[in-house]
Amino acid sequence: MPSNVSAIAIDAGGSTTLAVVVDINGSCEAVVRSGPGNPVTDANRAAANITDACAAALAASAHQPHMVVATVAGTLSRDFPELAESLATRALPTHLILESDLLSAYFSATAAPEGSVMVVGTGAVAGKVSGGRLVSLRDGLGWLLGDDGSGFWMGHRVARAVAADLDGRGPSTSLTPQVLEFFVDVPRRSGVRNKDLAALLTWSQSRTPVALAQLAILAARDAATDDVAHTICSEAAAHALATLDSLTQGDEGAVVLGGGVLDPSGPVGREVHARLGERARPVADGIAGAALMAVRELGGDADEATLARITRSLAQR
Repeated sequence: MPSNVSAIAIDAGGSTTLAVVVDINGSCEAVVRSGPGNPVTDANRAAANITDACAAALAASAHQPHMVVATVAGTLSRDFPELAESLATRALPTHLILESDLLSAYFSATAAPEGSVMVVGTGAVAGKVSGGRLVSLRDGLGWLLGDDGSGFWMGHRVARAVAADLDGRGPSTSLTPQVLEFFVDVPRRSGVRNKDLAALLTWSQSRTPVALAQLAILAARDAATDDVAHTICSEAAAHALATLDSLTQGDEGAVVLGGGVLDPSGPVGREVHARLGERARPVADGIAGAALMAVRELGGDADEATLARITRSLAQR
């Protein structure tokens, strides 16, 4: 196959966007990184970050890609017309294929057309893959209606536990002094209410709700030494497993696991991986899968050999 046929592959999540130029044979070059790409939080900012990544990848590549294959978090919940508009303003390829980042996470671990995947980061969502496409979903409903066990869910529980501690309604926890560090500059006003609790209230209400996800790391760090943190992490793992069980319904096939919360080195991921055993296939990000999907769209062989070639190529960048 001619190697000069190429595409820009994108893996855009809630915190980072990755871009790579990949040719029809799976050779990768010009791997670049930019900011958050989830349109649910800020569609225009997400589009700008993805466009910046595309432009940087194109500038660093010897190829002339004619297509952008973008796998983007949040696109299961909303359309993303802002991305096509943003690409057009920068004279970038306007042949855009937009897919969920669930698929890129899945195809980063396997080229098999049938299987399951779960990504738990700021949000939490699981999907069934059949014929290389998503055919069924669980959760991914956002902070208000779902995302059980997610980074937001954990961060929210941390904030509530600290509020209960400061209010005298809950147990003492090592999470409290750490959370107080997040808003040390918030003025403490005099009054009947505990000053730190009042500052926590001001701090939490001055941000978007999903910003609480940044507190999840505190629970993960203290899970081995603090009962409150341990309970939060254990319940997060239980939620993730319940979501997955509702999707697989007894199917014992392999499950691709992605997202920072399910990192096997952390307490939640460790528990989920232990429960799934050999079924668990961890992935750090979805850029290899996005590249494999781009190869498929270019007309190449999107098989295990090509995925291995992509993975080796990325490791050299």
